[in-house]
Amino acid sequence: MRTFRHLAPFCLGLLFAPGLLAGCGKDTPIDEGDGSEGSDGLGDGSGGDDGGSDGACETDDNCPSTDICVDKVCVPGDRNNSIEEAEALLWEDPAEGYLNPAEDVDYFLVAADGGEFIKITTTTPEEPEDEDFYNTVVVVRKPNGKVVTVADAFATETGVGGVDSVAFAYLPEAGDYIISVEDDGTYYSDGVADGGSAYSYTLLLEEWEPAVTEPDSAEEPGWYVTLGSERTWVSLGFLLEEPGDVAHVSLDFQVPGTVLYLDGNQNLEGSDASARVVLTDGGGVRSAKSDVGPSEYAMAPRLEAGTYGVEISDVAGAGGPNHWVFLHFIARPDSIAFALEAEANNSATDATALPMEAYENSSGKPYSVGRAEGDIGEDGDEDWFEVEAPYEEGYLVVCANGALWGSTLAPVIEVYDGSGALVGTTTGSAGTSPNARLENLILGAETFHLRVVAPEGTDTGLGAWYRLYTYVASFSVSPYEEGGYSCP
Repeated sequence: MRTFRHLAPFCLGLLFAPGLLAGCGKDTPIDEGDGSEGSDGLGDGSGGDDGGSDGACETDDNCPSTDICVDKVCVPGDRNNSIEEAEALLWEDPAEGYLNPAEDVDYFLVAADGGEFIKITTTTPEEPEDEDFYNTVVVVRKPNGKVVTVADAFATETGVGGVDSVAFAYLPEAGDYIISVEDDGTYYSDGVADGGSAYSYTLLLEEWEPAVTEPDSAEEPGWYVTLGSERTWVSLGFLLEEPGDVAHVSLDFQVPGTVLYLDGNQNLEGSDASARVVLTDGGGVRSAKSDVGPSEYAMAPRLEAGTYGVEISDVAGAGGPNHWVFLHFIARPDSIAFALEAEANNSATDATALPMEAYENSSGKPYSVGRAEGDIGEDGDEDWFEVEAPYEEGYLVVCANGALWGSTLAPVIEVYDGSGALVGTTTGSAGTSPNARLENLILGAETFHLRVVAPEGTDTGLGAWYRLYTYVASFSVSPYEEGGYSCP
């Protein structure tokens, strides 16, 4: 897929600097601000064999399954290349198709009663010779042609094993809905469109039963979700029929040591809703995020096993017959190890030592990275970290997130040099990405300290968590906007 927001299995927040190659979860690359450019990493694509046959024919039945009969000659193609020629697709009955030749788009019609939640899946050959060859895009359209949703991977735009594309949607009205399948190169028009006699797929339409509608409440949730294993999606549909509706789900979380992700459809083009998702534990909010799906996901690290509440509502408090969303639950282990702040670390004298890993940039210049996680567990709590700077003239970058992923916290960060003097500070903002950062503070070879606190008026507790990266480099680091470094 060419347009993943976060590549499976969740390369969280990694931005690759020019001239660097990095693997998911293996390092945290940065590059220096010298204006140099490296390889763009782009390769050239190529289309598949068209598989055409020049044999004589009278009807399509006289041709291979990848061809049709035109002027008594078998040529690559099929008969469902427009909405007017759309092939009837039956519920729960897989349809076989080919994207042949390149730029082929196949159309199907589905008769809906209205009020159905649906799942549409495409599968392609499991072991293609070219792993980038089979990349289908599924588009669902209303009877009037307006787009309901699009998927070119799992609906969250992450990869998922065993299938190519998975779309979830709600069909509010009765009528003939249109489903199209095409190669991603055709849909995005940004490269070579693959196609040919080898480009086969299976399309399956299912009515999706797990869905929540009113009435429900926190005491009587509309659905019970169990997460008992890692890396398995659990998907729920929601219809917010009236203004002010709040849907309630009970979550039985059984995989401690993992991170809980609450994601939605990246494409909600055909819905009038924008989802706000809140995770609660009885004692308060553990994660809360608006516009889940199109604006990424909510997450909750270090979640203990137990029962939690999940609330879904419209960001603006709206509701109606077309206010639908999907929420997709998954638990994944962290691909990056974070050092946990160790209480009590409320001053420089009892600061948590932050381990630093050594790397080199694309020019062979050394730098080190520390990764930390903590929470402001109560009013007045302070988290202090101790960091070693090994260079006579070093450059410090600190980058933190929390509110971006659903925390109640956008932290304030202060930096104190070896003499205890304040040399840099930033006040976090929930409306920025990242939530807080300091760039290229100059330090000598010394031990310095980071102080992390909550801005005044911020809710504290287990929901006030943060993650930060600390870079100490022997060179001036390119700004975040230029991809010079990545954030958690």
